[in-house]
Amino acid sequence: MCAASPGDLRKSPPPFPNSFNQAAIFTPAALWSPIITPGAEVPNQRWYVVALDDVQAPFPQLHDLIDDSFNALRDRIILETGWDVLASIENAFVPLTTNLEPGLEEDWLYTGRAFAINTLMTDAGWMVVLREDVGAQTYWRIYVRANTQDGSFGEPIHNAPWNLSARYELDPRTYEQGGKYAPVPAGYWVDITALAAAYNWERLPALPNWRTYYAGSRFTEFTLTNGLTWYAAMQELYPAEALITPTRVLPPTLTPTQTPSITPTPRPSRTPRPTSTPSSTRTPSVTPTPSYTPTLTPTPPTIIP
Repeated sequence: MCAASPGDLRKSPPPFPNSFNQAAIFTPAALWSPIITPGAEVPNQRWYVVALDDVQAPFPQLHDLIDDSFNALRDRIILETGWDVLASIENAFVPLTTNLEPGLEEDWLYTGRAFAINTLMTDAGWMVVLREDVGAQTYWRIYVRANTQDGSFGEPIHNAPWNLSARYELDPRTYEQGGKYAPVPAGYWVDITALAAAYNWERLPALPNWRTYYAGSRFTEFTLTNGLTWYAAMQELYPAEALITPTRVLPPTLTPTQTPSITPTPRPSRTPRPTSTPSSTRTPSVTPTPSYTPTLTPTPPTIIP
């Protein structure tokens, strides 16, 4: 092989096509931008939640800084699937006075920066979930069925989805592993997780006990944190005093005592009569003493002279 001459090394590479140069200097427009909704004055410059238009949820509200991202994502999903997937959601903002499932005391729904897709679509066959294990954590990828199945919307699914509801089929092995793989569905589907990521919505990992605790899977929840911790996000809505977790005072433990057993009350018994004890020694009988019999002495007659 011939070595390159110094003249060849000095030659500049061929220029890129003009379309490449234009793409390099082109800055795409942001998919969404926050619009602050005028509202009542909040003390200490805290933020507030605003209502979502035409959304069914227990509390159809989100943080004012991210509600526009939700609306933009909703419009994009309508465009990609042909129907309004986010018109009815399981949860949006959850007030601090509302209790979620056990283990979700510090859920992002309390911050107003998260929402949960309606799980009823899974039962209706309009949504499937793919399991993705990343290291020691388990994540989920959500696909929604396209309204038109002629190939103009969505794409086929190539990996087997995970059936979380299979744990209720009374199979011990299926219950212990938190479900099982289901057959690959036919038709055309839209990757909702990928669309949400384009609008800065992140999926949450499942809790460590998700195999035995259905709510711990958190497979329908998305959050937009903007790099905040959960506590910092809560401080945007609530004062620090409202976030103090009260220490539970347990009642004193009673000293265990012996439980008295029920004993029957003795009934009165008959007093036994004294009985003579026979002995081999004969008791001498008492000989009666004869009574004294007076002796009559004849008195001599008196002679009168």
